[in-house]
Amino acid sequence: MASWSAVARSGETIACPPTGQTIRFLQTGAETDGEYARVAITIAADATRRNSVTHVHPHQTETIAVQSGVLGVAKNGNRGTLYPGESVTFEPGDAHAFWNAGDGELAVETELRPAMQAELFIRFTYGLSQVGRVSPSGIPLNPLRLGLLMDEFEGHVYLAGLPIPIQKFGARVLGPLARAAGYSLDLDEGYERA
Repeated sequence: MASWSAVARSGETIACPPTGQTIRFLQTGAETDGEYARVAITIAADATRRNSVTHVHPHQTETIAVQSGVLGVAKNGNRGTLYPGESVTFEPGDAHAFWNAGDGELAVETELRPAMQAELFIRFTYGLSQVGRVSPSGIPLNPLRLGLLMDEFEGHVYLAGLPIPIQKFGARVLGPLARAAGYSLDLDEGYERA
């Protein structure tokens, strides 16, 4: 397996089996000078609301455009459904989640502005999912891995409903403990730790 810390390239695909999602990188932050990252996401028919997590991007705007299928969306407590040709934008701080609300596969294109380290974040979490190290929602099961993720990618994403200062504090405690225990973002090394 290649090192997951390598830079993503357009056309590369990675899957998260528990969430039923597959991502194909369309434009990476490296290709847009950090302005944005754009990905195509397919979500399996059986990947419903139970597989999605309500979250917040404090520094990024996320726009999702439906290509085919039916997109279920929760935004700041309101729910809706979108169809091909429609899109939704989540501004920094919006609590949101999305899922497949139809009977068939859902295909969307998503853009994150600015890119920050979106590709590496995706590689790490989806990589963990491929070896069974995440919940059905794609969240790392091991608190040390979760702490490392939140510490390394501070400011990228937080769970909605749990105060961000508490999540930051947890990351600042667990991140160094994870590194001391030998975990890293190089998943070639970190996947198989007990």
